[in-house]
Amino acid sequence: MEPFSRREVAALQTALSAYLGRYRGETRPHPESDLRILLSWCTDHELDPLTANRADIERYV
Repeated sequence: MEPFSRREVAALQTALSAYLGRYRGETRPHPESDLRILLSWCTDHELDPLTANRADIERYV
């Protein structure tokens, strides 16, 4: 997988911020942890987290 462009990094940061923006206080650490695990897993499997779909993920499960 090629490194992400600045535009792709910005899009991912925006998506993550929008998702996490719904959570406050004690409810936020859990989804942050889940996202960290997902992003790490996508990196390990060379999947782009913004374009990966269910079929991509199911190949590795």
